[in-house]
This record gives sequence, C-alpha cells and structure tokens, in this order.
Amino acid sequence: MERTSRPFWTIENTYSCRNPGVRIFLSRHPTATLLALGIMLTLLAVPASAQRYNFKFYGEEEGLDNLVVQVVHQDHAGFLWVGTQNGLFRYDGNRFVAFSRAEGLPSNRIDSLQEAIDGVLWVGTRNGLARRAGDRFEPVSIGVAHSILGRDGIGTDGQGRLYLATERGLVVGERTGSTYSFEGVASPPGLAGEPAISVYVDGAGTVWYGCGASLCTLENGVAREIGPAQGLPRERWFTIRSNVDGDVWVRSEHGLYRRAASSKKFELLGGLPESSNTYPTMVLDPSGRLLVPTDQGLARQTRNG
Repeated sequence: MERTSRPFWTIENTYSCRNPGVRIFLSRHPTATLLALGIMLTLLAVPASAQRYNFKFYGEEEGLDNLVVQVVHQDHAGFLWVGTQNGLFRYDGNRFVAFSRAEGLPSNRIDSLQEAIDGVLWVGTRNGLARRAGDRFEPVSIGVAHSILGRDGIGTDGQGRLYLATERGLVVGERTGSTYSFEGVASPPGLAGEPAISVYVDGAGTVWYGCGASLCTLENGVAREIGPAQGLPRERWFTIRSNVDGDVWVRSEHGLYRRAASSKKFELLGGLPESSNTYPTMVLDPSGRLLVPTDQGLARQTRNG
C-alpha cells in the first residue's frame, strides 16, 4: 500500500484545523471522547477562519509506520490504539508499537475497535474478530458470520455482551467465563439477508444498528425497524450516537437526523454538507456538542443549531 509522509496529529481542545493534510484529531480531555474523530477526519479541510490550536506531530520517528488511520481508541489504562489500513498501533506516550497478523490479528486492515466492560480490547476486521491477550491477539470465531463491518462494527453492554455488525446482519455474543457463544439476530420483516453496517448501545441498554438501508433497534431480544414512519428515509446509517438526556442522532452519507428524548420521530438537521468523500460518522465532545465531518470540513454544533 502507498505510504504517506503526512504526520499523525493530536490537537488540544480541538474542533477544527486549517491544514488540509490532517489525518486525525485527538483531544487530551480525560474522557477521550474526541478520540473517535480519528475515524473520520482523513483529508479534512477547514476554512481559514477556524480557531487556532496547538499541534503535535506523530509519524515514523515515533514508530507510526502507517498513517492511513481508520479508527482510534483510548483504553482504560490510557494507551492509545490506532487502527490503520496496514496494522494496529499502540501509543504509550513515547512510542508506537505495531501489531499485525504476526501477533495474531486476522487482518492487517483494522476497521473497528471496542473495549468491553472487563477491559478486553476487541478488534474488528473484514477477515474476522480478535481480542487482546497481553501483547498478542487471539482470533475469535463468530461461526455465524465472517466479517466485522464499519468503523462502529462492535458494541458492548454492561453485562459483557458483544454486538457485531456483520455481512449476515447483527450478531450477539454471550459470555460464559472467558468464552463467547455467538448467535445471529432475526431481522425485522423485509430485512432478511441485509448486512449490519454499524452498531451502538445507548445508556439505557437499547441496541441500535444500521440494517441494510434502514435503522433497527434490539430490545429484549426483539429487533424492530425504524423507518419512514419514524421520520427516517431509506438510507445506510453508518453511525449512531446518543447523549445522557436520551437524544439520539443517526448519520448517513446524505443527512444527519436527530430524535429528541421527548419525541418518537427523527427530524432532519438541515444545512449540513454531505459526507461522500469522508467517512460519515460523528462524535459528542466533552461538553456534549456534536462534531460532524463533512466534505467541506468539520461542522460543530452550536447553541443556535
């Protein structure tokens, strides 16, 4: 794969940047909420009127040998994990250490990262699932599916269950001790055979997932479609987020929709450019404001909309 000399960046209290070569933005806020921006800011350009910030560069000198960043996660111990198109890297504050198929990963192309309640780091790839075991990774057979899809391809809940977005739809992993048994979720009517392309577990324990060109929820083992009757068009929903108040946002390439906690329907948030050249995702910053990458740069939610 073609290498690039562009650096890996961090930025303090970041919302925007003037440099069009930025690969990733990170916040040093303790909650590390902004780390999810690493999924989405490839080739980001922001107007010159953006705020100024202090930057720090990370690249080959620090051991980051691949700069095509796809996903970033900070674990409970403070280590930064960077999933790229050619390997997984762990940053300890001084150096990046590389992990690849030689260390047990099913693929060098990393698509998703998630840490379970027991502190285990899970890695999703198109060639399967793996979990961290010390300085190595163990491939974990799903059985009912093969690929983990999307940047938000893995979700977990407070009981230690895994939720996987796969080419066979949503798959649930139940934990017994250190082992997992996996089972596919029966799709709502009309969605049989559709892949799951994202999964998210909100604070109330409801599982949301992109199911084909629709949105679905899983509650008490029953999957339900959320579609036009609830205000959503037929689109692929690549990312889902919620806040502590119960508001829910969903995002496709073409639109961003919000369902207020007091409402049963989603509403389009207008005025946002499409995201056909950047991965359609989003994140809530430490103050609860929404940050959304678009083809025209990073959009930040304000009090006025």
